[in-house]
Amino acid sequence: MKKVFAYVTLLWFGLTISYAQSSQPIELLKNPSFEEEAKPIRNRRFGPNGEGELFGARLPAGVIPGWIVINEEESAADIEISTENLLDTTQHKALRWEFEKGAATIANVGLQGIEVVNGRQYTLTLWARADKKYKGKIQVGLQSKHDGIWYAQAKIKGKIKKRWKKHTITFTAEGNDAKARLVMTADKPGTIYLDCMSLTIAD
Repeated sequence: MKKVFAYVTLLWFGLTISYAQSSQPIELLKNPSFEEEAKPIRNRRFGPNGEGELFGARLPAGVIPGWIVINEEESAADIEISTENLLDTTQHKALRWEFEKGAATIANVGLQGIEVVNGRQYTLTLWARADKKYKGKIQVGLQSKHDGIWYAQAKIKGKIKKRWKKHTITFTAEGNDAKARLVMTADKPGTIYLDCMSLTIAD
């Protein structure tokens, strides 16, 4: 009887853990905390008979997995990894986003694109800080990667200041797209730092 009770207890405990794990929100962003390393590009050379041989490896310059810069006509934005003045001791990297004029846009492409469903609510959380020069706002949203159609947009409330601050934005999608992307646009020149981002489906 004790063995049966112990088995039932363990089974219940296991089911409880499985349910708790399965009920965790699914992260939709790729490399949301900027800790992921870029994978080396391996070069290939071919012999006289067309046989291939891999040799050497190099890291792609300026590549941050999951993140791309979408430069506007008058913008010269750049992103890179920063290891200074981090959010806390558990973080080893943050994103440094710098531009000198115009508006600047960056995007996260998701794991294999971000699925957008009409009427679905999404929650974006992020930590941000900026240098003294930055006086603008940041707009975030979900967008088609093919034709730039917006499915959802919202502005981060309040100013982005010198100290790290957490921001939470919830928006509702209008339209469907299996492979959309998260887009962020800053409207004034300066330097912005981002870390610990997360995009999930709202409860």
